[in-house]
Amino acid sequence: MDTFWRLLGGALAGTWTPAEIEQHADRVTAGERVEGELGVVHSEQRHRAWLSANERRLQLRSRWRRFFEDWDVVIAPISPTVAIPHDHSYPLTSRTLTVNDSVRPYTDQMAWMGLFGVVYLPATAVPVAIHPDGLPIGVQVVGPFLEDRTTLAAAAVVESLTGGFRWPPGWDPRDAKGTAR
Repeated sequence: MDTFWRLLGGALAGTWTPAEIEQHADRVTAGERVEGELGVVHSEQRHRAWLSANERRLQLRSRWRRFFEDWDVVIAPISPTVAIPHDHSYPLTSRTLTVNDSVRPYTDQMAWMGLFGVVYLPATAVPVAIHPDGLPIGVQVVGPFLEDRTTLAAAAVVESLTGGFRWPPGWDPRDAKGTAR
């Protein structure tokens, strides 16, 4: 995840001015903790640090390539929770979510996505069940680099085994005119 956060931070910093990047870099170099927007902790990195993170990404890609020599797909969580209410408060680093009665950082929602996304692996989300609260539970089917069709085919198998998508209880998929929303 450190590799994911470093590379994401560098990408997010693309919207900053050179002066803003230098300001953050100076603060971090001075040992000051930088908080705020998602990725700001790693947005201040110099190019050498980004190159190092990118090298780690390439090493991880090589490991995944070897893994997929023996396995077709990985089935993994999409998120550590079912759907949560949207939180648009600022800064993002102050947001939280609850996982198994434990308060966690809001950015934990990105952990499973980051694990596979950082190395460009295709993933297909598929619903597998309904939580007792009525919210859908899904998994992601992750496959080898450039094998999107493999994840789609495997997701279709998972969907056929689990019953596929079901409307949450009490939710009417039709509006007043009887057409799908």
